[in-house]
Amino acid sequence: VGVSFMLADLSGRADTLEVHLPVVVSEILPAPANPLAELIELWNPTAYSARLSGLTLGGGVSFTFPTNTFTELAAGARCLLVRNVAAFTNQFGAGLPVVGTFTGDLADTGENITLGDVNGNTFATFNYAGPNLVAGYSAVFTGTETTFPGGAWQRSLFAGGSPGTAE
Repeated sequence: VGVSFMLADLSGRADTLEVHLPVVVSEILPAPANPLAELIELWNPTAYSARLSGLTLGGGVSFTFPTNTFTELAAGARCLLVRNVAAFTNQFGAGLPVVGTFTGDLADTGENITLGDVNGNTFATFNYAGPNLVAGYSAVFTGTETTFPGGAWQRSLFAGGSPGTAE
């Protein structure tokens, strides 16, 4: 299951469809100690590898997984998109599953983020704002692929969150 499967299902469709993504945004750190160390964590909660090629993030930030390479996220695995690799590594250390750098700046108080594809299809729109969003802590998604993006979010247990690992 992956983006290419969803693209085939959505090709030519103009109506709103409910799509359960094999990948969810599981953690967002919009206001770390170093503002350049922002992160977005993707998680594959399914029992199957998920293809990321062509997946896009939009809203206040922008990132596109290349379409000319085959990129997969293994079942149960997590990967990180960061604002600045050097700042992120300085705050959290090396060896975490950083796969790319997004452009833009995550709003400290929350904003709409979209997941879609390079053809302009949007699969999910969500806002990580809420009463649990506190500077220095991550917003952590507590649902599954069947409840994303409408599932519950909570504040991370630890300052700085738990990038690359389960909360």
